[in-house]
Amino acid sequence: MKRYNPFYYFLFMGVIMGAFASMAQNSYGMTLMGIACLGFSFSFLHELIFAVRTYPTHLPYGRPFLSVELGLLALTALLFFLRSFLIEIPFGKEAVLLSLGLLIIVNLVYAGLFVARTWRNNRLLTMGVVCYYAALVSFLATFVTGVVEPDAAKVLGPFGFIFILAFGAIAVIFKKRVYLGETISVLNFIRNLGNKSGVLILAMLLMFVFFGFSQAGIFPPLYSGAMPSGYLELIRNAESGQEKTTGKKRYEQFEEQYSKFVRRHRK
Repeated sequence: MKRYNPFYYFLFMGVIMGAFASMAQNSYGMTLMGIACLGFSFSFLHELIFAVRTYPTHLPYGRPFLSVELGLLALTALLFFLRSFLIEIPFGKEAVLLSLGLLIIVNLVYAGLFVARTWRNNRLLTMGVVCYYAALVSFLATFVTGVVEPDAAKVLGPFGFIFILAFGAIAVIFKKRVYLGETISVLNFIRNLGNKSGVLILAMLLMFVFFGFSQAGIFPPLYSGAMPSGYLELIRNAESGQEKTTGKKRYEQFEEQYSKFVRRHRK
C-alpha cells in the first residue's frame, strides 16, 4: 500500500506548484493542477486494478470496501481534472456530489470499524481516531454543502479545523503508548490504517486553506488562460453564496455569451 506514497507526494507538489503558478497569473498553473488530478485518478485506478488483490485478507474492512473507496477517489479526481480544464460534462456537478457523498459514508464506516477495534483497549487512541475521521467527514460535508447551500457551509467549515486541532492535541499526548503489546503512537496507528483517508484529508486541508486565504484576500484568485480571470471569480461568488440571483448563475450566463462571442469571431 505504501509504495504509492512517493507518487502521491509528487502529485501533491504538482497541485501546490500549479496553484501558486496560477495565482501568479501564469496560464500553465491550472494545466499543471489538472495534470496532477489526472495523475491521482490514474494512480487510484492502477491500485484498484493491480494492487488491491495482493493486499492481506485480514484487513478489518476487507478488499471489496477498499476497492469501493479507490473507485470513488479515482472518479472524484477525474472530475476535478475536468473542472480544472473547464470541461463541462452532463451531470458533472451531480457526479461530484454523489462521489463525495459516498466517500462520507465510506469514511463513517471506517470510523465505526476502527472505534470498535480500539475502544476496549485504549480509549485515548479511540478519541484520536474519532477526531481524525470527524475532521475528514466535516471537510467532505462542508464541500458538499457548499455546492448546495453555501451559507450552511460557512457554519460547518470551522468544525473540520477544530477536529484537526483536537487530533493534534491527542497525537501530542499519545506518544509511545502500549497498544496490544506494541509501543505505538496515534500517528503511526493512523498511517497504518491501510486506506486512503490520509491522502483525502491532506487534499481537503490544502483546498480549504487555499479557499480560506483566498476569501480573506491573502491569496489572489486562480488564473486560467482559457477564460478571463473574472470568470473564476464569478464561480467563487456563486459557490460561496455571495451571489443572490435566481435561475441561471452569472458565470453560466457569461459562459453562454463568451462561447457565442468566440464562435462568431472564429468564422
